[in-house]
This record gives sequence, C-alpha cells and structure tokens, in this order.
Amino acid sequence: MGGLRPKGAPVKWAVVANGENRRVALFAAAAEAAGCGTPRVVEWRDVLRDGGHDFADDEVVRLDSPGENAEVDRLLRGTDEPTRVEGSARWYAGFLDGVRSLRGGRRLDDPADLAVLFDKRLCHARLHAAGVPVPQSPTSGALRRWRTGTASGASWRRPRCGGSS
Repeated sequence: MGGLRPKGAPVKWAVVANGENRRVALFAAAAEAAGCGTPRVVEWRDVLRDGGHDFADDEVVRLDSPGENAEVDRLLRGTDEPTRVEGSARWYAGFLDGVRSLRGGRRLDDPADLAVLFDKRLCHARLHAAGVPVPQSPTSGALRRWRTGTASGASWRRPRCGGSS
C-alpha cells in the first residue's frame, strides 16, 4: 500500500470497474459531491487483457463488480453464453488473478478476503471458525448422504463460487 495523503487533502479515488455501469456513475457523483473530484476509472477489460494495472501511491483503489459487461464476462468465463454454468470456476480464478494483478495504491480490499467471499465453502469455514452460526454445508451432510446412497428425495448441486450461486 502507498503512503498517506496530506491531512485535509481530498481522497484521490481510482475505481476498477466497467465504466458504463450505473454504480460507477453513482460513485463518481458521490465522490464529486464530497469534494474528491472525479474518480479515475480503470476498466476491468483492460486489467484482464493487460495483466494488471499500476496505481499511484496516493490513489485509494475501490473495486466494483466486473459483472454486467459481456466482453468482461467472456474474458473471465471463456464462453459467449453467460447462462452456462461451466465458466463459474474459471470466472472465479480469472477474477482473483485480475485482483491480484493490481499494483500500488491504497486498497480497500484484500485479495485473500475476496477469495473467501466468493467461495461458499471457504466463507462458511471462516465464519464457523469465528463462532458465527452458518447453515450446514451441503458437502458436510446432505450431499455426502446422497453420494453414499443413504439420502432420499431429490437433490441439486449449486456452484461452489460466484455471487449469485
């Protein structure tokens, strides 16, 4: 992480995002209203294609979702069909690689924490270890019974990673 900004100086924002996304416009309006100026937008498409991006030491780096952009989705999932499940693990790996490729600036996130947030098993394990009640994981109960032939009724399988899985 870079150095601190001078006392009283406005935050110099950079946001990694899909620039056409409504969240970017809302964030920019909020930053401008707070006297921080217009945030610099770094496109997810460019980060993924170029193998990363460098930020100035005085920039505070915010990550926005790489969703809602067909080209970025194609780069992350390797398919032109966004409704297909096959690309989920590839999306997860590509997203984490993209996050880890960002250099410099003062980050609002930690790549290791993002890896946990997008992986249900890791997230459940971390919450459980911290004493937070979580529902029983399918891999520890129902799915295991189904695999061994001791379960009854219908079952389905949900993807391991992804925000809406």
